Amino acid sequence: MNSRDHHVNKTPEMRLKYRQYFESQDYEPTVEEKLNFNQTSQTDDEPVDFHQQAPRPSRKIDEIKEHFKDNWLTWVLVLIAGGVGYLVYDSKVAFIELSSQLKGNSTQIQELKIDESKNSDKIQNHDISIAEFNIKIDQISNSTTEIKTDLKDIQKRLMERLNSPKQ
Repeated sequence: MNSRDHHVNKTPEMRLKYRQYFESQDYEPTVEEKLNFNQTSQTDDEPVDFHQQAPRPSRKIDEIKEHFKDNWLTWVLVLIAGGVGYLVYDSKVAFIELSSQLKGNSTQIQELKIDESKNSDKIQNHDISIAEFNIKIDQISNSTTEIKTDLKDIQKRLMERLNSPKQ
């Protein structure tokens, strides 16, 4: 075995596992120092533990990951509620736009109905005037046929007079 085989660079996964392992270990100093305190006979004092173990400092990213690992259900529910809230807000905006379009369309329909009634009145007036013109045309055609018959009668008489011997 080569000495270089033992001291190689570690992968990021290995570093993470080492860091997690060391953070999970209790922090204990390697040298035990004995402190010499004078013994007191007073019972009022509470015993103090001088070997309180301070928590190991950890990275903020790890704390955040741990928080999300512990509270993932809450965050999922919050995201779903936020999505539903956004959809409700968006639908309200869409309904407001739709109602304004419907109001605009209803006013346009009313205007078209008014225009239609005016146009129907005009059509009725035109129908009446056409009927009057047809009646006048019939009268004129009747009078022309009468005139034609009268002209034929006059023509016959004239022809008869011309053809008749002169007296």
